[in-house]
Amino acid sequence: MERSNSYPAYTLNACVSFAQEIYNSLGKTDYASPELISDSVFKKAYTTLKQKFSSSVQYGLLDLKKRQGYRVTSLFISIAHPINQGEDYRSRKEAIKCPPLYKKLIDKYDGQILPNAVGLESIFIRDYGISKSAAKKAVEVFFSNCSD
Repeated sequence: MERSNSYPAYTLNACVSFAQEIYNSLGKTDYASPELISDSVFKKAYTTLKQKFSSSVQYGLLDLKKRQGYRVTSLFISIAHPINQGEDYRSRKEAIKCPPLYKKLIDKYDGQILPNAVGLESIFIRDYGISKSAAKKAVEVFFSNCSD
């Protein structure tokens, strides 16, 4: 099977909800292993949640520290508990720019009209190393984030 470059497999909103459950159960301060989080918070095996962890890290909502695990970030806290609507908007905008794929795409098309879904799928494959089998999903998640 063809290996794809990294892209968020879940929307920002889905990852905010995911991080919120971790925060509600474990708080902000300590790192927790992915197995502990998976078992105690979600009652699922880590392997079934791996893409949600990865996507949440890409958006900057979770921090991953090798051999220690995950914890929520200050960016997540500013989304979960904004002081005002402006902070919520700015924090979400910052999170959307965190995934390397999105940052490159936003920098490239800043102020320009984005290609349609078919065109963007080709750009993901040709320019950003997203596998053909993953490109459609990557485009769907990107456009979903843009419309939320």
